Amino acid sequence: MLHLIALARAIAHSLGATPDDLRSAALARFALETSALAHRADDPERAVDVAFDLLEHGWSTPAPRFGDSRD
Repeated sequence: MLHLIALARAIAHSLGATPDDLRSAALARFALETSALAHRADDPERAVDVAFDLLEHGWSTPAPRFGDSRD
């Protein structure tokens, strides 16, 4: 939780937002959970790529292929 708060505040600061900005908190949570996902994945780099592609493009676009059909 301490890392989440610190990261959220750092993101908010970099965006010029208030320290309690919910968008910054959500992005911090996403980043930390993506790290945990990568540590458990067979292909950590791919896990991070897929997660951040989802963040960047959302659900509305077809998922790009990263070499196989496991996306």
